[in-house]
Amino acid sequence: DAIIVASPYIMKLAKSLPVSYQVHVSTQHSSTNSASVRFWQKEGMDRVVLGRECTLEEIEAIAQHSTLPLEVFIHGGMCIAYSGRCVLSNHLTMRDANRGGCAQSCRWKYHLMDQEQEVSDPDDLFSMSSKDLQAIPYVQKLIELGIASLKIEGRMKSAYYLATVVSSYRRLIDTIYEKGSVSAEEMKAIEKEIRKAENRQTGPGFLNGIPDDSVQLYRDHDEIVTQEYVADVIGYDPITKTAKLLVRNYFQPHSVLEIFGPKIISTPVKIEEVFDEEETLLEVCNKPMEIVYTKWDGPIEIGAMVRKIKE
Repeated sequence: DAIIVASPYIMKLAKSLPVSYQVHVSTQHSSTNSASVRFWQKEGMDRVVLGRECTLEEIEAIAQHSTLPLEVFIHGGMCIAYSGRCVLSNHLTMRDANRGGCAQSCRWKYHLMDQEQEVSDPDDLFSMSSKDLQAIPYVQKLIELGIASLKIEGRMKSAYYLATVVSSYRRLIDTIYEKGSVSAEEMKAIEKEIRKAENRQTGPGFLNGIPDDSVQLYRDHDEIVTQEYVADVIGYDPITKTAKLLVRNYFQPHSVLEIFGPKIISTPVKIEEVFDEEETLLEVCNKPMEIVYTKWDGPIEIGAMVRKIKE
């Protein structure tokens, strides 16, 4: 449908070809005002992805003074520098930050030196780790502003992360269009759902204004690898009510798990005995990619994901 481009040369080349896809200006250009959007419109571009550094007030002003469709980030990693302007990864690792290879050097821990003398605390080294963006409270306002597309950062993310995050925002957007607004209870439920996939602290990014360190930074660099995702549903026999699962992470039979999918909102399901393809009963499921079977009494669909219930 479209290509997202940073190189002006590639933009011009794409527009000169007899193809039907649109050309969208990448966030790497740090487009943060309406003059920038109008420039790209004159160059024949079809959409501009605004820089993550735009505040909600600035996004509103840009939308009011622009006729080109706009795209805004609502979830995912935040760059500690201006989007598209950091070369720290290039310099330290020869991995190009602006071509998908960023080593996230800003999240490393550094010794601060004054000439030859260290001035940092060896037990609390310096880091520039930014919180991830989570814009659930701002989605309705962005829709009202006429933003064409809401963007979720998904590069190098797992299928489980993407399924959880995308389905949560889809549910939020659909509710806004169906009801006109989202209740406090519905908002709380959607935020709880997204937290099941988070492995870093989150915040509003720049949407509330230029953030201070309490909003943008977290001191503890350690990231939590979420292990709640335990299996995929790859088959189901409706006659025997037996589910065929592909094991992803450790779980135990005789436990309450949670299923969610494109047509299933997260629902707890109690599973009993679990057996393998030789019909051997299993005491534990701890072999990734093993195929197992269990009786299933609850909603189910092929392609759905199963996870432990996270409090």
